[in-house]
Amino acid sequence: MFEELNKKLVNIIIPVCIMLAPYALLKQFYSVGMLICLIYALFSISFLKNDILVPKSLLLFFLSFLGIYTINLFRNGEQSFGMINFIIGAVLTFFYIGSMIKYFEFERFYKTYKILCILSSLLVIFQGVRLFLFDIPAVPINLLPVAEADYSYWDFFKGERPSGFFSEPQAFCSFILPFFIFSLYRKEYALSLLTFIAILLSASTLGLAISLIVGVYFMFFEKERSRFSKVFILTGFLTIFGTLTYLGILDASIKKIANTPLENNIRLVRGFYIYSTFNPIDLFLGISRDLQQYVITSINESWVSLYTSSGNERLLGYTTSFSGLLIQFGLPSFILYLLFLWKCFVNSSKDSKVLVLVTFVLCFVQTIIFNAWFVFYLCIILGMLHEQKKINFLTIRL
Repeated sequence: MFEELNKKLVNIIIPVCIMLAPYALLKQFYSVGMLICLIYALFSISFLKNDILVPKSLLLFFLSFLGIYTINLFRNGEQSFGMINFIIGAVLTFFYIGSMIKYFEFERFYKTYKILCILSSLLVIFQGVRLFLFDIPAVPINLLPVAEADYSYWDFFKGERPSGFFSEPQAFCSFILPFFIFSLYRKEYALSLLTFIAILLSASTLGLAISLIVGVYFMFFEKERSRFSKVFILTGFLTIFGTLTYLGILDASIKKIANTPLENNIRLVRGFYIYSTFNPIDLFLGISRDLQQYVITSINESWVSLYTSSGNERLLGYTTSFSGLLIQFGLPSFILYLLFLWKCFVNSSKDSKVLVLVTFVLCFVQTIIFNAWFVFYLCIILGMLHEQKKINFLTIRL
């Protein structure tokens, strides 16, 4: 009885937890979405099997960054609360993934995920039409009360870009992109077009770029689809894009994308630039320290003062997944994470391969390591690998 209930729960929790991840308990104590994962994981190991599953390549990556963190702890002689909190969060996300992929069943997961994606896409399209045609602000829809400390995140775009149930368009696109992939490979082309329209209206540079990458990959590398199907999909995408552009609905989106600075973008290059300033030892081992404080005290450049003088010091600590790994845990952890992604890529099914590729691209532009997005993407990728018995998993008994 418990095992069947477990299978039902885990395949609902995976898509739901990421939608509830932005909401915090007790002001900013812990994410609601991650708390649900914690409760589930404890339930699973208490009433079923007291073990977790993990591929060897992920375990090596996990142990490498813990080992480097320990070395840097002695090197630095001090540690920040933020870094300790990150390590605890990393251990917990590792625990969540290992406990959930055992009971992952794609069809059950997809049934729930599909409903949530359709609702989210329809809401973004509805908000986009109201915004671009009638100048009605596209205010995000809160599923739960928002902590006061997070008000600025939810109100950052002032209703100027639709994001549905999410605080920002990028979060919406990160949630919807796996569905865009799966709908293409399952020949649900009408839903693929619906998703693409929502991504366009969200004006997310990231979402548009990755959806185009997925589309190009599908057109040129998916040999089992007929030429007619590919022409139909391409024609549909171009027709939608052309119609929305002609009506002026995409004017704001195109302007936003055109004005996005690439050479000095905080999401693309800032973290890698900071890493390039390290000495040889730090280049290899990273610093495992509070990055915001490190930048303020160690980098004497004009752009740092621009952040401090405007009250945006917290942005000095922002990194993407890849730049953050290099900065905090050096080359060994970075290389092992790349090897883990490569292992997933070469052993995955066709649709999952594209999802791994998307995960790789996302690591350049946002933080999806040891957080809710990490749990969401890896539960899908590793869950499919486990269900299809494509790679061997180690069993760790607790």
